[in-house]
Amino acid sequence: MHLKVHEPDKRSSYKCSECGKEYKTSCGLKNHKKSHFGTDKTHKCDLCGKMFSQTSGLRQHYMIHTGEKPFQCEICEKWFNKKSTLVVHKKIHEKRTNYKCNLCEKAFFEKSNLKQHYLIHTGEKPFQCETCGKCFNKKSSLVVHTKIHENAKVHECDVCGKKFSNTSTLKQHYMIHTGEKPYECEICGKRFNKKSSLKQHYMIHTGEKPFQCEICGKEYRSSSALGKHKKTHSGNSKLHKCDMCGKEFTEKSYLKRHYLLHTGEKPFTCEICKKCFFDKSSLLKHTKMHTGEKPYECEICRKSFHLPSELKKHYVVHTGERPYECEVCKKRFNHKSSLLAHMKIHENTKVHKCDECGKTFSESSVLKKHYLTHTGEKPFQCEICDKRFRYKCALVRHSQVHSNTKVHKCDICDKTFTYISSLKQHHMIHTGEKPYECEICGKRFNKKSTLVNHTTTHVHVKVHKCELCDKAFSERSCLKQHRLIHTGEKPFQCEICEKRFNKKSVLVTHMKIHSSVKLHKCAECGKEFRSVSGLSKHKVTHFGDAKLHKCDVCDKKFTQKSHLKEHYTMHTGEKPYECEICQKCFNYKSSLTKHIKIHEKEKVHKCDDCGKTFHYPSALKQHYMTHTGEKPYECEICRKRFNKKSTLVNHYLTHTGERPYECEMCEKRFRTKSALLQHSKIHATGLASVWKCSDCGEEFKSSTTLWRHRRTRHSQC
Repeated sequence: MHLKVHEPDKRSSYKCSECGKEYKTSCGLKNHKKSHFGTDKTHKCDLCGKMFSQTSGLRQHYMIHTGEKPFQCEICEKWFNKKSTLVVHKKIHEKRTNYKCNLCEKAFFEKSNLKQHYLIHTGEKPFQCETCGKCFNKKSSLVVHTKIHENAKVHECDVCGKKFSNTSTLKQHYMIHTGEKPYECEICGKRFNKKSSLKQHYMIHTGEKPFQCEICGKEYRSSSALGKHKKTHSGNSKLHKCDMCGKEFTEKSYLKRHYLLHTGEKPFTCEICKKCFFDKSSLLKHTKMHTGEKPYECEICRKSFHLPSELKKHYVVHTGERPYECEVCKKRFNHKSSLLAHMKIHENTKVHKCDECGKTFSESSVLKKHYLTHTGEKPFQCEICDKRFRYKCALVRHSQVHSNTKVHKCDICDKTFTYISSLKQHHMIHTGEKPYECEICGKRFNKKSTLVNHTTTHVHVKVHKCELCDKAFSERSCLKQHRLIHTGEKPFQCEICEKRFNKKSVLVTHMKIHSSVKLHKCAECGKEFRSVSGLSKHKVTHFGDAKLHKCDVCDKKFTQKSHLKEHYTMHTGEKPYECEICQKCFNYKSSLTKHIKIHEKEKVHKCDDCGKTFHYPSALKQHYMTHTGEKPYECEICRKRFNKKSTLVNHYLTHTGERPYECEMCEKRFRTKSALLQHSKIHATGLASVWKCSDCGEEFKSSTTLWRHRRTRHSQC
C-alpha cells in the first residue's frame, strides 16, 4: 500500500465521481465519498450532537470535551490528543527542514506546510465560505469560520455565560477573566495571552513586514492590514456611506465608529476615573495612565512612554527629522497629524464661527480652544506649582521645567534645553541671526511668532479697546498689558531686590543685573555684555562710520537715531514728558520715571544706621558710604578718592583743563552740565544777577555764590 505513493504512473488514479477529487488509494476515496452522504453519519456525540461516520472519529472527538491528551512527546513531554499530531511535532526536535521557500528562504518540516506558506506570498485564498462568500488561505480557518453561521455554541463560560463553538476558544476566553498572559516577549518582556499576538509583536522588534501590496509595493506586518490597504486601490472601495454627512468608509466598522461623532455617544468608560471614549483602543491607551506603566524608553534621554507609537514620535525631537511635506507651500512637519491639520489652512472649509469675534475655524475642537481666549479659562493645572494653562500641550511643555530632562547643550555657553528646537532658537542669540523679515517695513526677527505679532501693527484692525482711555489694540494680550498702566499694578517681582515690574520680559532683563554672567562677548575687543542688544549697540563703536546720525544744529553725531531725537530736545528746549502730580517737565522718559519716585510716600529701603529711607536700593547703597567712609573710586593722577563714579569723572576735568559744555549765548565754557544749566538761567531772564540776599539785598549770579555770601556775612543772624 505504501509503495503506491512512490509510483508516479499509478498516482491519483482514484477519482470521486461526485466532485472530481482524486486520491492515491481506494481507502482514501471510500472515506471521502462518505462526506457526500449525510446518512452515513450514524455516530452521534452525546454532548454537542455532532455526527460522525465512524466510531474512531467519534472517539477522537470526545477528547475535545474531556480535554484528554494520551500521546506524549518523550523529549519535551508535551501532550497531544492525536498520534499524527505527535508525529509532526517530533520533527521539530529532529530539526529536519527539508522544504525551503525560494522567495523568503523560510524552511518547513512538511511539504504541505510549504504549500500553505506560498499562499502568503501570492495572496491566494482558495477556501470560500458558502454562506457569506468570505475567503481563507487555510481550510482549518474556513472550518472555524463556518461555526459562526451555526448556532452550535455548546461550550459556556462559567464566569460570564458567554458561549463558544470549541473548547480552545473557551480556554482562550478564560484568560480575559484570569488576566493570564503565558506568552512573553524575550526582548522587551511584554506578555500576551495569544501566541499569534506574540508572533505579531516580534515584528515590531525585527521590523519584518512580510505582506507586500502588489500594486504600490507598500509592506505590512499582517495579512488583515494588507487586505484593508488593497481596498484603497479599488475605485469603489468606500462602499459604506454616512447618511448624515455623506462621508464614505472602506469598512463597516469604521462607519459604525464614525456615527458616534454625530450622536456624541462614548460607550467605553474608564472604571477608575469614569472618563468616556469613542473606541476601545482609546480606552486601553488611557488606562495605562492610571497604571503608570511606561515600558518603552528612549535610549537618548531615558524618557518613558506608554505606547511604541509615542516613542517613535518622540525620537523625531532628537533627530529633528520632518518627513511630512505640504504639497502646497512645501512646509515640513514631524508628524502626519500636524500635516493634516496644516492642510486645512489651504482649504476654505472654515465652517465653525466664533460668536464673540466672528473668527472662523476649520475644526470645532480649534473653535473650542479659541473660546478660552474670550472666557480667560485655564482648565489645565500643573500638579507641582499649581500654574494653570489654556491648552494641554502648554501644560505638557511646562512640566518639562520641573524635570531634569535637558539633554540638548549649547556648545558656546553650556546652557541646556529640553527640546532641540529651543536649542536651535537659542543659537540665534549668539549668531545674531534673524531669519524672519517683515514684508512691509523690512524689520527682522529671530522668532516667527514675534514676526506674526509685529505684522499686526501694520494692520489697522484694532478690535480690543481700552475702556479708560479709548486706546485700541490688535491683540487682547496687548490690551491686558496696557491696563496695568492705569491700575499701576506690577505683578512681576525681583526675588533679590524686590523691585516690581509690569512686564515679565522687563523682569528677565532686570535679573541680569544681579547676575555676574555675561555670555555675549565682542569679537573685536573682548568686552562682555549681558544681552545681545547691548552687544549689538557696542559693535557699532568699532567702525569709523558708526555714528551715522548727525545733529543739524551742532554737528554732534550719534550711533542711534533715538539718541539723536533725544538730543534735539536740548536745542529746542522741548520737554514732552510731564509729571501728572507737580507738572514738572522732562526731556527724557527715564528722567520722568525717576522723578515720579519722589512723590511716592513709601520709601521701602531703610538705612540700618540712621533710619533714613530711600526709593531705590542703589540710593541706599550710595548712602551707606557716608557712614562707612568708603570711597571706592580713585583718581589715577592725584590719588584723591570719591564715593561716586560721576564725581570722579568730573574731577578728571580739573587735571585736563577740559570744559566740554559751552554756552551758546556767550560762548563761556564749563566743566559740568549742571554748571552750564545754572549759567544759562542768566541769559533766560535777561538779568546779570538773579539771586538776591534777603538780609542785605545784594544780588548774585548763582545760588552757590549767594550761599557762600550768607555763610560769611550773615552767619550770626
